[in-house]
Amino acid sequence: MRITPGPTLSPPAHHHHALARARPLHATATDPMVDASDVALAFGAALGKAWRGESFAPLAALLLADASVETPLWSCKDRAAYESELKGAREFFSALSPPALTVLSHRTLADGRTQVSWILGVEWPAMWRPRINLLGQSTLTLAPRGGGGSGGASAGDSGSSGGRGGVLVRRVEESWHQSPWEAFRSQVLPQFRDFASLWASPTAEQLPMQTIASRKGYELVRVPPMLALQSEWTESGMLLKSEQAPLPPAFAFTGEVKRRGWYNAVSPGFVERASVRQELGAGMAQAAQRRRRYASLPVRFGDEPSKLPRLPDPTTDPEYRDELPDGVTSVSVGYVRRPAPPACMCSLRRLASPQVRAPPRTAPRLAPPPASPRQ
Repeated sequence: MRITPGPTLSPPAHHHHALARARPLHATATDPMVDASDVALAFGAALGKAWRGESFAPLAALLLADASVETPLWSCKDRAAYESELKGAREFFSALSPPALTVLSHRTLADGRTQVSWILGVEWPAMWRPRINLLGQSTLTLAPRGGGGSGGASAGDSGSSGGRGGVLVRRVEESWHQSPWEAFRSQVLPQFRDFASLWASPTAEQLPMQTIASRKGYELVRVPPMLALQSEWTESGMLLKSEQAPLPPAFAFTGEVKRRGWYNAVSPGFVERASVRQELGAGMAQAAQRRRRYASLPVRFGDEPSKLPRLPDPTTDPEYRDELPDGVTSVSVGYVRRPAPPACMCSLRRLASPQVRAPPRTAPRLAPPPASPRQ
């Protein structure tokens, strides 16, 4: 069996909801030629630094002194109150691991406001260590430096620009994909397995998925952009007709089992199948199928693949190569940035309910056959 390396893994094409790969955030609202998009990106980067505990100064430099901030939890009348609330939340959620915020996208609204979307991952300090992931949006109302807000920019704000023009944020309106109670109920409150597997298997981190529409037993959701471990193989022959469990192959498990410490699990995983045409040379080709399995990585891992551990090559490592079934013709494994595709979800519990699976208790009454001409 000849195994060839799979295609080189690369980030997907630019997408509005893809992980933001904008130019370096050297520009801030203190620059005279800055536009709304620059302010949105700078605000997202500064918010991430504040949540990580690096510094609140970059965020303060973008806000008017009397800027108001509305979030699902807080209502802050000025910049100082916002800094105090944010500092308290960061300290609470940093007890076990540092919070992580990744900017996903940004856009300018029709009314002139600008909006930045992000995903925030924090860990609730409990013995079962639940992770909370929030899809959030910060909608920013901008004002000219020295000319916006009820009191305008403070003296410190004016001095920081060196006498140049620019804009600052006058109001921040923050929204989440879940209400605080929904996030607490679905992501923090323990389930039976959290206690049954305490100190054995960690609570799975849930990808925050925004519901687009719902019907009876089904939901159409948008999966957030994410960094994932992608394992892929192309198969042919009898494997095309064989039943296979939707599990990653052996070469996708590239780490070592940890006997001590804490590790992460993320739910859900994804499997994609596609029919492809495989060239054999000399003008010949065969039908094949490509299977891609995505294991989402924890939000706290960030969005930069180069900072993650190097992965082994399954085509050269005999430990993985010898375990491949006959019919696999190419394999690959690597980190990819996934865009934000929609997905249809259904409840397996509903599909397995007696109302769906069980036959009727009595056979339905059949209509009598039509009378024959002789009758």
